[in-house]
Amino acid sequence: MARLAKIAAAGLAATALGLTVAACQPPQMASIAPEPAAPEAATPAGQMTVAEVRDLVVGNTVISVDTKRNINAAEYFSADGTAKLKAKTLFGTFNYDGTYHFDDAGQFCTNYPGIPMGPKEFCKYVTPLGDGRYEQSDGIVLERLLDGEQLGALE
Repeated sequence: MARLAKIAAAGLAATALGLTVAACQPPQMASIAPEPAAPEAATPAGQMTVAEVRDLVVGNTVISVDTKRNINAAEYFSADGTAKLKAKTLFGTFNYDGTYHFDDAGQFCTNYPGIPMGPKEFCKYVTPLGDGRYEQSDGIVLERLLDGEQLGALE
């Protein structure tokens, strides 16, 4: 019984020492290496490739409708990777600044840190509907594409 108590005490001491050593480690520096380009082959069948989505949205304002959440939105995607969102909801109209990128799976990702509740980053595949509209994998339909920044076109 005494041996079991010694083993348990030694295990507890080793765990405490490990936590102490981990806590004393300097923080890891973030990599400043550029983000690798998203692979074109990662896009599932039927959905647009990174290059196709990039050609569709960069330099344009996209007017979208989210019928599930009753939100209409206008998003502008500049060539430098920044994005602007104007969202019209039941609670009012809101404007957010953010960024966009493509992840390793070929999804189109937007990040709006100023959104007060819920997720800030959204990653979606884009699929053409065949009638000039596009659907994102979360059900949001991209209704219209406008040249340049036209957030005021949101009705």
